[in-house]
Amino acid sequence: MLLNKGAMFGLDARIALAIFGALSVISGAALFSAIQDARVTAMVVYFEDMAKAYESLYIDTAAHNQHGCYLTTNNPAIQGWNGPYIRTTPQANCSGTQSVAIDDPFLSAVSTSSSYRGEIVLTGSGIFGTLKGTAWTTYPEPCETNDCSVYYSHRSPRGNINGTEFNRIAALLDEKIDGGDGALKGKFRYDTGVVYNWYYKVMPK
Repeated sequence: MLLNKGAMFGLDARIALAIFGALSVISGAALFSAIQDARVTAMVVYFEDMAKAYESLYIDTAAHNQHGCYLTTNNPAIQGWNGPYIRTTPQANCSGTQSVAIDDPFLSAVSTSSSYRGEIVLTGSGIFGTLKGTAWTTYPEPCETNDCSVYYSHRSPRGNINGTEFNRIAALLDEKIDGGDGALKGKFRYDTGVVYNWYYKVMPK
């Protein structure tokens, strides 16, 4: 009888351990999912903040600023400026080498460069641009008559990119923002080719 009780206890212990093991796996998966969702949500807020900053600049000044330098500085001065509109680290004022670094903790997740801490936009390569507002068939498409929208182009560190991770995060962002309508339409779009860019529609809404 004692042997049977011992055997039963051993069986009960194994069942309990199996249950605890399963729960720990489930809890770990749930925790990872929650962390991932919080991260994606933070990225959506980041995009929204950039869009609001650009809209505010345009409302105040009626100026479309490709490089984003006027989000933080009014040099040289333009009428109506009432910034700074967002917290960034400008690399030069708008009269110099037009560029701006966005203090961005997110794209570093898909960069293979340990020195990458944000995006730096060089002369001739703006972060705000006009593109086709309706669905694209390629990446990206220039705007057409009566079909132009301003997009915030979130550029990846060229040559130092984990493409698999980029596409995974892009798909999560697309699901969060547009309900998963794909890379080429909606408010959020992304380039899965060599360049790896995210595009967030700023205006019109």
